[in-house]
Amino acid sequence: MANLAAFADGVPAPRRRAEGRSWSPTAPRGACAEFAYVRGAEHPQLATLCITNGVTEERFDRALDLVNATKAHTSSIPDITLDGEDFGLPDCRFYKLAEDDIRGLFLGELTGCCQSIGAHGSDCAKHGFTSPHSGFYVVENNKGDVVGQCWAWRGEKGELCLDSLERLGNHITDDQWLALLKSFAAELEKQWTRHTVTALHVGL
Repeated sequence: MANLAAFADGVPAPRRRAEGRSWSPTAPRGACAEFAYVRGAEHPQLATLCITNGVTEERFDRALDLVNATKAHTSSIPDITLDGEDFGLPDCRFYKLAEDDIRGLFLGELTGCCQSIGAHGSDCAKHGFTSPHSGFYVVENNKGDVVGQCWAWRGEKGELCLDSLERLGNHITDDQWLALLKSFAAELEKQWTRHTVTALHVGL
């Protein structure tokens, strides 16, 4: 809240929840985000994601330009969802992010790795968001927090590569990743006629 105090002149009154009867502890962040970046009002949702994760103005602008330039597309990454019970995390689920989900641009900020626009893994984040041969899978808990993720892409011969498995802190153990991958591979086999993935690879 101290970080948001700098934008108090832009949000002079408290913000209420959508139902209009009670105050919202999170709505002020969204309102302030539009003032936090010079171009924040162009995409309030992206601005909110960025201010929440301490993203700089330059990186926000790069992400915004990318969103504006990216045409709608359908990814060739298989749309597979797994229940957390399948891999030892009953309060979670594993699923493919929608192609236009802006969290894909900053998954590194959510899981403590470099896979974000403007960071060392910027090219991976960009490719996953813009290419029809690429995308992202996430592990999300029942609070809506991303606790694990991977960039996924298709090879020239139909392969599917999960290019590194990232986790937030110790939320996902190696054994749980292994169980997840086995369940994922089994689901790929069941749905083969939909996506024709020829092989599954996992990056180190």
